[in-house]
Amino acid sequence: MRLNYKFSNLCGVVYKKGNLVYTTDGRGLYSAVGRRVTHFDLTENTSTTFPFELPTNVQRIAVSPDGMLLVAVDTTGQAVVVSIPHRIALHYVNFRTAVTAMTFSPDGTKLAVATDGRVRIWRTPSGQREFASLVLEKTMGGHTEEIVSFDWSSDSRYLLTASHDMTARLLDLRRDEENPQFVPIELRAHRHPLCGAYFAHKDQQVVTVARNGSLFIWKFDPVRGTMEERMPTIRHHLLQESNEQEENATASNTPSLSFRTKVTAVDYNKENHLLVVTFSNGVFSIFVIPSCSMAFITDTTTSADMATPTATTPIYTLSLTQSKVTSVAINATGEWIALGIAEHGQLLVWEWRSESFILKQQGHALAMTSLDYSPDGQTIVTGSADGRVKLWHASSGLCYATFAEHTASVTAVEFSAKSGKIVVSAASDGTVRAYDMLRYRNFRTFTTPTPVQFMSLAIDPSGEVVAAGTFDTFEIFLWSMQTGQLLEIIAGHTAPISALSFDPLGHRLASASWDRTVRLWDVFQRDKNMQSLDHSAEVTAVTFRPDGAEVVACTLAGEIVTWDVELATVTGVIEARRDVADKPLTSCALKSVCYSPDGTWLLVSGSFPFIALYDVANKVLLRRYPLTKMRRGQSVEMNVPSVKMAPTNRAFAALSPDGLVIHSLDEQLIFDPFDLELDITSENIQTALVSGEHLKAFIMALRLNIPKVTEHVIVSIPVNVLSLLVRGIPQKYLLSTLHALTLLAPHRVELLLRWVVAVLAEHTLTIKSLGRCETVLRVLLGKVKADYEVLGRVANQTIFMLECRSLVEIS
Repeated sequence: MRLNYKFSNLCGVVYKKGNLVYTTDGRGLYSAVGRRVTHFDLTENTSTTFPFELPTNVQRIAVSPDGMLLVAVDTTGQAVVVSIPHRIALHYVNFRTAVTAMTFSPDGTKLAVATDGRVRIWRTPSGQREFASLVLEKTMGGHTEEIVSFDWSSDSRYLLTASHDMTARLLDLRRDEENPQFVPIELRAHRHPLCGAYFAHKDQQVVTVARNGSLFIWKFDPVRGTMEERMPTIRHHLLQESNEQEENATASNTPSLSFRTKVTAVDYNKENHLLVVTFSNGVFSIFVIPSCSMAFITDTTTSADMATPTATTPIYTLSLTQSKVTSVAINATGEWIALGIAEHGQLLVWEWRSESFILKQQGHALAMTSLDYSPDGQTIVTGSADGRVKLWHASSGLCYATFAEHTASVTAVEFSAKSGKIVVSAASDGTVRAYDMLRYRNFRTFTTPTPVQFMSLAIDPSGEVVAAGTFDTFEIFLWSMQTGQLLEIIAGHTAPISALSFDPLGHRLASASWDRTVRLWDVFQRDKNMQSLDHSAEVTAVTFRPDGAEVVACTLAGEIVTWDVELATVTGVIEARRDVADKPLTSCALKSVCYSPDGTWLLVSGSFPFIALYDVANKVLLRRYPLTKMRRGQSVEMNVPSVKMAPTNRAFAALSPDGLVIHSLDEQLIFDPFDLELDITSENIQTALVSGEHLKAFIMALRLNIPKVTEHVIVSIPVNVLSLLVRGIPQKYLLSTLHALTLLAPHRVELLLRWVVAVLAEHTLTIKSLGRCETVLRVLLGKVKADYEVLGRVANQTIFMLECRSLVEIS
């Protein structure tokens, strides 16, 4: 019995607040998703959420230049240092107050942290000290208001700070160590709070940007650590000066900027000298920062001088949203612009040269209310109080379709079990809608004679009948999926109908209600027989066992009751409130229950911060899977309205206040002895083959990655041990195995087919869950077809030769 489900991913939320940080190579992006941090792989289109969790929402993120360490801090100043390769929290640090800016030095040895207008320099774990903690080296003051931006010089000697007190300060850490009385250079020229300050052009310039759009460029001598002039050499205004210019821009259908527009976020790419500025109206612009060798443009510059592109003339301007952009980041190559919009929980990555989206994700604006797995376990559908229905890839964690036809809260969603190509949703707006997964459209809308509010939903196994229960009239409505016609209205409950479920054979419909009953209806019989199963408290969820012989219901009083369907008798009662009602908790209401695909386990969720797994036969609690960290003396009340087990039995998903939490069997942590092999040579591979260590020889050949050697090993492995060998291939080598099979010679058709059958028989579900094998599978299919055609031609030729030979012998 495998119960080692681990936290796998967090979906439903892509950005909440805080800054965005690119990886060193610029192909990945880190984003704060509530109390966690998610890494988006922009080349593979996947997302991975780190398993650590902070007490409140993450406010700032910093990544070391070597990509080994990540520091995340929440709104209260509680921070965690994470090893990125190992995905583990090394230690926690409490800054004791909100952090407004944070960044690593280019050499990775220091971490600058801004708190209450002060700068704190911490020595970081680096090199051999990877698992050491942060050590505070010094604290420096000077700013009267919060610091919003940090930037280091390329040699990690100078630190540039920008503050809302309208000043920027240039700190020389080396001189500060030698002379404690050293006074940092202060840049005072702006009349509005600063949004950012950056070193430019080999640290010989300092660029400062204020909220009103003023951009100043200062000359700096990095060798002597002095400013040539205490006033900026260049003064620019990134915003237009008058409403007349704004009206002209609007008339030409281009994004407009006016003096009423404010700068909300900035970022600078030092390699390409690109400054990205976002404005309060959703517009973002890209400017090229001129070097000191170029002709500087001052306030006395004439209009004729403005003909050439300068810092005031953006090379690119676009509006991707009408809302305020909270955070902006540009990657190392200067190609991709990442925008975070906290108001809508939206994350965009835009390639501005080709004008195309690299990533476009938006989470639910309000709390999610329901979820369901597709029959193959590859897709998760969620409904939310924002009226939207979203489809998520279970493997990548990304949303690929959104339906926004509902005008009120979505209360239930469900896949059609027959085809898996239809999703049905019920909402408080009085409609039930069906969506086509092939064309991604709402192809059917089910309505009622009088307006009602739907609360529950179920689809019969054949996919032909849709049932929905109401909140206000206490009725169950049945429609035909094919025609959309209302078939029947079933009445009998005296309270809202909280849940519906068809049995696997489609003979009965179970309805749970707040009137403390579960009713079993023979909806397809003329007499409409009904059995009432009474409970001691309001029933919140009901579902059939996969074989249809039993039905289970859970109540607000913390009871799980199983019933025999034929006899209508209680077969077992689980007092879940004794297992989940810890002392810090004041409620133990159960809100969702589901069976595992084999019917041996029950997953239960409710107002407690974990998922409970029960053994059905013995009625005992097997395990708790926490959704949030319980701290000593802390009272945690949560609303987990839905939990579902994947049809593959390899994962389950639950709705929590943080988002859609997915737990899966953790295959990545399985010990792989092949990783300990250092001497992988052709001679050692042949030695392993001769000694009968076929699996070892095969894995070593994959790691050596020489096609001739790999083919030799595949041919040398006896067919009678093939099934056992394939069963022992680790998950990380499945993609390499499929690729190696595509390189086999055309005349080895039988051997290829035997390998393909063995691999698919043992690892079909794993290959589906990987989500990266489509290309190699297509190549493999093409090779099998090509080999089949060659074999067919050879067979035809052989038949003709045999016929000629037989004719010659007869004659």
